[in-house]
Amino acid sequence: MKTKIYFSFAVFLAIQVCFISNTSLSQWIQCDGIYGGTAYVVAANNSIIFAGIQGWLSGGVWRSTNNGNNWNQTSLNNVYVFAFAFNGIYIYSGTMNGVWRSSDNGLNWSQSGLVSMDVRSIVKSGNNIVAGTYGGGVYLSSNNGVSWIQTFPGILPYLTVSSDNIFGGSNSGVMISTNNGFNWQQTALTNINILSLCALGNNIFAGTFTCIWKSTDNGATWTQTSLLNRRITTLTATGNNLYAGTDTAGVWMTSDYGNNWMQIGLINKHIHSLTFNGNNLFAATYYYGIWQTTNNGALWTQSHTNNEIVHSVASNGNYCVAGTEKTGVWLSTDNGIVWTQANLSSQKIRSISFTGTHIIAGTYGNGIFFSTNLGLNWIQSNINNRYVNCIVINGSNTYAGTISNGIYVSTNNGEYWSQTSLNTAAIYSIAISGNTIIGSGSSCIWLSTNNGTNWINIIGSAFADKYVYSVALSGANILAGTDSSGVWRSTNNGTGWIQTNLNNDAIRSLMTSGNYVFAGTANSGVWFSSNYGTNWITKNQGFSRIPYISSLVTSNNYLYAGTYGYSVWRRTLSEIVGTSNICTDITETLSLGQSYPNPFNSSAKFKIQIAKLGDVKMVVYDIMGREVETLVNEQLSPGTYYVTWDASAFPSGIYFYTITSGIYKETKRMMLIK
Repeated sequence: MKTKIYFSFAVFLAIQVCFISNTSLSQWIQCDGIYGGTAYVVAANNSIIFAGIQGWLSGGVWRSTNNGNNWNQTSLNNVYVFAFAFNGIYIYSGTMNGVWRSSDNGLNWSQSGLVSMDVRSIVKSGNNIVAGTYGGGVYLSSNNGVSWIQTFPGILPYLTVSSDNIFGGSNSGVMISTNNGFNWQQTALTNINILSLCALGNNIFAGTFTCIWKSTDNGATWTQTSLLNRRITTLTATGNNLYAGTDTAGVWMTSDYGNNWMQIGLINKHIHSLTFNGNNLFAATYYYGIWQTTNNGALWTQSHTNNEIVHSVASNGNYCVAGTEKTGVWLSTDNGIVWTQANLSSQKIRSISFTGTHIIAGTYGNGIFFSTNLGLNWIQSNINNRYVNCIVINGSNTYAGTISNGIYVSTNNGEYWSQTSLNTAAIYSIAISGNTIIGSGSSCIWLSTNNGTNWINIIGSAFADKYVYSVALSGANILAGTDSSGVWRSTNNGTGWIQTNLNNDAIRSLMTSGNYVFAGTANSGVWFSSNYGTNWITKNQGFSRIPYISSLVTSNNYLYAGTYGYSVWRRTLSEIVGTSNICTDITETLSLGQSYPNPFNSSAKFKIQIAKLGDVKMVVYDIMGREVETLVNEQLSPGTYYVTWDASAFPSGIYFYTITSGIYKETKRMMLIK
């Protein structure tokens, strides 16, 4: 008997020091497939592709090391990026806030000596870096961007280099510098608004609002090419070929210096920038992200830039639908793993809902569309000129909140709508439970207890001056998410309100599931409460950068988050609700309680006490020391928490659970018996 006890203890110690780490899925994961976002510029250097992406939080410089299959955001974020230049180990980016520089292949960036300038182009000429700005003139640096001097005071935003000359385009035509950017003089092309420039051999091409001009003598004379009646937004060249991007007619190519042109794809897309990486041509587009072709446009594929703005997400079983700002409706049939664009691709979708095979989509200005076959075909309803913020289905009734026309109701899955008596308010969010309907807007929370026949405003005086972007119902609780003062709660149908401790952010989405409440915010990600909003904890593990959360929905044990500029993310719901804050009383030490019950069948609960704010990780291991699941991996505030482990998918046996926070670490044993 003593030998057996000694052996078990030895195994236990060995497991404590030899746990095998495993990558955990207990965090947010970006769903791949809702591609898009506005890309202003794309450039390549040493097989790395760089892109300037538009977006609040998601904007800035992104890079790809595998020809655009995957992209990662760099340290230069939340800024508009319009240009790139490369010089040895240095990469320069022209932004709305001056020139930034990287010396580690674009991973990290620091601001150069040129600040507070709207830089639209950067070129290397000799030993100089030259920047063209919008409204601030031309600046030159001869010491890799440490300091800059102004060499031209006027508007000259677009630059290109041809041999020893630099050409600059503005709203007054094309200028030339023959001494690496120190001095400038006007060419013969004057009084024309230039949008793009490119050099090909001895030829200089200038794109304008209506055509492309060409000079073969360094700007002394100019002639029009045959590509007419097109707004030329970008030009690039490789070999003997010149490529032109337009604002509405896609990409064009000429192989005879502009005498003849051929359209090669991306028709109806606005092209901001073109670049080559080997044989791959990349196009940065407005709204639709980055595209590439390897065969001169015979086939284009969309690069995996998940930077679309997703306003609304809805689900039904394995099916998920997402409504986006620029690319319409997207559909997934496998819990968000793979997405395809539905046929309603030209609308700005602000709200979306799902029941059976019916999808109902609310648009920005074009009313409501519905599909009866999972998005294959769409029909516009009788509401055809409204701004629709939200759509909620409750049994046989569907409710829609509009910007200035109140709430509408449909009894036939969105095909026909009638206006309720609440007909002049701006409605941002709707929540329903039984016959109770809540609609929120600017300085108002409207309550109906008779399916929308009558309404009263129940907003609390303490936040009556706020926009209420989101509402939710959970039991006897009404929850209201405001534009700046967080979440408020009422337990008596709005007679009285209390502010929860999530109190200083804009709450864009509220969702309930039993006792659980989830909040999506503009600045601090996703929050979770297990007690109707009394206490909150953040649930942001896995986000590369905390996004603006515009929509939340649950389905099939997943919580989905629609974001502003990062498309859709998902996280296992059971992992999120496994940690519940039950008390905010501060303890003196961090402690880990014994699992209860023990032994247990399928589910175990743990009590942990946190003494101070810090990162906490709690992991379950099997008898061999292999990590089987991460239960907690987040920053927790002081207090007492319950953690639940759903072990229904694991075999019977002995398991160990370890909690780590700073230098503190504790391990205990439990037994699963089925």
